[in-house]
Amino acid sequence: MNVPLWVSEAAVAFWEAAGGPEPFPRRLRDPILNCPFDLSVREVPSLTVRAMERYLSAWGTTWACGEPDRPLRACLAAVDGAGVVCLDARDPPDERTFSLAHELAHFLEHYWEPRRRACRRLGQGTADVLDGKRPPTPGERVRALLANVPLGLHTHLMPRGPFGAPTTPEAARAEEEADRLAYELLAPAEAVFARDPAASPDVLGTVFGLPQAQAETYAALLAPPARVDPLLRRLRLSR
Repeated sequence: MNVPLWVSEAAVAFWEAAGGPEPFPRRLRDPILNCPFDLSVREVPSLTVRAMERYLSAWGTTWACGEPDRPLRACLAAVDGAGVVCLDARDPPDERTFSLAHELAHFLEHYWEPRRRACRRLGQGTADVLDGKRPPTPGERVRALLANVPLGLHTHLMPRGPFGAPTTPEAARAEEEADRLAYELLAPAEAVFARDPAASPDVLGTVFGLPQAQAETYAALLAPPARVDPLLRRLRLSR
């Protein structure tokens, strides 16, 4: 299975920033502390949308999600180049670790890296635009368009339908990307195949620490069913 280039590059960049890869099963908390960005991890009992709003309010950040209250396994909030990941303290340790990896992936791919790229190409003053402190100038808009970098206030990806699925294509894509990077951070495909060419869910759980549901999903992703040639299938059906 070919790992998407952006996934492998993002994972390698994170472990380089952290001072080297963590042994398996990974927990991520110490490596996050070693990185140059400011990302805190907090465990909140009975984490919900309203509990996240109250938590941020206590830290002086007013945020209204606008969504109905519902339980959350984890939530990321990021502003001014820093972030906090809140985890549901009631979840088992392996679930909390995967939730942390998922939110870390959101922070890296959907907040930190786009922000870093915009500031590098357009200047550090662009950070005020990204944080919603001022609108971009016409010149900044043109340079952002030419450089193909985002230039706007980061928005949340919280809206969900009645069955918990994201309600917009952008949110669905972001969730899929966060899961894909989370898998590579916790169980790199190369390391998985070196340990078990079959990439079985049991090994993904016992060696790499993935929760059962994620282990089964990742196993199917790493070793998808063999594809049958359509012409061969028609020939078989015509017998």
